Amino acid sequence: MKKHNNSFFIISYFMLLIAINTNPINAQQIEQQSIIKTDYLIYLPPNYSTNPDNKCPMMIYLHGAGLKDRSLEGLKGDYLPWHLSNDKVLPFIVVSPVCKTNGWNVTILNFLLDDIIHKFNVDENKIYLTGHSMGGFGTWDWAVENPEKFAAIVPVSGCSNSRDSISAWKLRNMPIWVFHGDIDKIVDIQCNMEMVNELRKFSKKVKFTIYPSRGHDTWEPTYTNDEMFKWLLEQDRKNNIPEQIQLDKEIYENYSGQYKIDDDTVTIGFRGEHLYAKFSAGDQINLLTESETTFSFEKDPSIGIMFQKQNDKITGFVILGISNKFARRINQN
Repeated sequence: MKKHNNSFFIISYFMLLIAINTNPINAQQIEQQSIIKTDYLIYLPPNYSTNPDNKCPMMIYLHGAGLKDRSLEGLKGDYLPWHLSNDKVLPFIVVSPVCKTNGWNVTILNFLLDDIIHKFNVDENKIYLTGHSMGGFGTWDWAVENPEKFAAIVPVSGCSNSRDSISAWKLRNMPIWVFHGDIDKIVDIQCNMEMVNELRKFSKKVKFTIYPSRGHDTWEPTYTNDEMFKWLLEQDRKNNIPEQIQLDKEIYENYSGQYKIDDDTVTIGFRGEHLYAKFSAGDQINLLTESETTFSFEKDPSIGIMFQKQNDKITGFVILGISNKFARRINQN
């Protein structure tokens, strides 16, 4: 690939995957085929290099449902792509795909991302995701399903389809900057308020900018905000790891006991400097302390538990990351 300066390219992305599994014992051959096609615009910054050692940050931009012409020509007239072709210079790769349905499909977007990483010199620790309106919904949904892929996200005038503690727990380590107009009649700001409130139960990395007396058209003040782009470049996926703290021994001992969830009994115990969970039909799992009430599984931090109290007594805990099931306390060690 030749080196390009401040260029905006049209690329038709066409991926054909054929998986063939041959079993020499049973002499069976299985063929599987998946075809994914997505058109997108790609902006390469002035400092982009084809040298594989010079990795470049990348931002993915998801357009909204207001884009009437769902083609590359139509996308060129959308707010951010238009400015990238005319007067905007950004210090990272910008990928703007076209959505030809009524909502962004995370599976298709994942294929697209993998192909771009394969073709261009992308710093995988500095991949950022943003979108407005329908693209804001897509930003939330993609990040919830694949939080491990992004260093930070910026949803604009769009909401998460799952505004609950499960989604918030998955995103707790990711820097997020939300933008919304307070008189938006198309996407009610209340839904983002709900999601931000859920996130703040677990995270200190959430920023929420509310535009006073502004409706749905918030993309102009957001994408002309150089502070937002500067903030993005400061984020690195390597820093999106759970922060561990240490509590007093008495707090850990207070959580120790047995808990009932469905037909299973879970034992919470304290050993050394950690709590552990022992399910009746499973191995003992060490729990890492993230706050006075929340703990993550040592081997899989995407799963955790949050203890609940009533009148200063531990009543049980909620499973985080996979369900909202409640484990009721049945005795105390």
